Amino acid sequence: MQAIRWRGWAGTNSPSCSRTCSRSPPRETAERIHRELSNPIRIGGEELYVSLSIGAASSLSGEYFAENLIQDADFAMNRAKALGRGCTEIYQNAEHLEARAQFRLETDLRHAVWRRELTLNYQPLIDLKTGRPHSFEALARWHHPTRGFVSPVEFIPVAESTGLIVELGRWALDEACRTLAQWRSDGVAPDDLRVAVNVSALQFARDDLVAVVLNALERYDLPGRCLELEITESAIAEHPQKAVDVLNQLKAQDVIIAMDDFGTGYSSLGALQQLPIDILKIDRSFIAGMLELEESHKLVCTVLSLASHLGKATVAEGIERFDQAVALRDLGCTLGQGYAFSRPVDNAHAAEFLRRTAAQAIAF
Repeated sequence: MQAIRWRGWAGTNSPSCSRTCSRSPPRETAERIHRELSNPIRIGGEELYVSLSIGAASSLSGEYFAENLIQDADFAMNRAKALGRGCTEIYQNAEHLEARAQFRLETDLRHAVWRRELTLNYQPLIDLKTGRPHSFEALARWHHPTRGFVSPVEFIPVAESTGLIVELGRWALDEACRTLAQWRSDGVAPDDLRVAVNVSALQFARDDLVAVVLNALERYDLPGRCLELEITESAIAEHPQKAVDVLNQLKAQDVIIAMDDFGTGYSSLGALQQLPIDILKIDRSFIAGMLELEESHKLVCTVLSLASHLGKATVAEGIERFDQAVALRDLGCTLGQGYAFSRPVDNAHAAEFLRRTAAQAIAF
């Protein structure tokens, strides 16, 4: 038995729905429906063309209720609609399970934001000349009450696709500023230590970023120079004029601006000259092979030379070995970040890292 759901638009885009049951293979039935409706329909001397999105589901078991088949066909139809008009999708249980898991993850993430299940870890950026921490990047972590640790690779895309990234970004900014203020109050953070917070493209486009930043700085009595905002090349490229306006307003408050994952996006030399960017962060994909691959080494050298000519500082991401740190330092890279120095740690361990490196710099 099978169930087929279709939604059609006849000229005026007004939807109509129907369903049927058949013993024919579902794709064969769907193709027959498309063929039957491929010719125009004449109404009042006008020709109307019908476009259908079809979802189909079938079962070889007589115990499978028709209502369940209709639900499965509905799911397939929604996938067909997402692909565009005139498409057919056959229900696949694995896809349904994946969609349900994604929905549960989205629901749990909303609860995590409300219930404060999210925390920030901090990874130091090391001055490659002195071996001491220059700043810390704040990175969101989620410890689910039943799932355990949920990777940012898994939940950040969900946050972006649902718009939760805006609320998450506001929380991260506030929490990072609160932590830095606490370190300063405890006497473990030097006056020039900064905390870096990532700003998503959606947050950059939709949120009142300048007001949010200024409120956080004022709430924790921090100077603007203690905060660094990391913005991707793609976020800037998507909203170039807004980028100029927003970044200039932030720079007027002494906030530091870093372009994240530099070299993987769309930036031009003109954009780098026009925008008030202080730091270029070289993507880890270039750092990983710079000592083994000639092309990676050339790319790193090119970026460092460009940054030097433009008067911008540089950060090498993903340093996993000290020989990479030495090579980058010798090439003129300003700062280094990666597991060679420290993994991201919670605020208490980050404070201990500050105490330890204040007494003895990292030697490499």
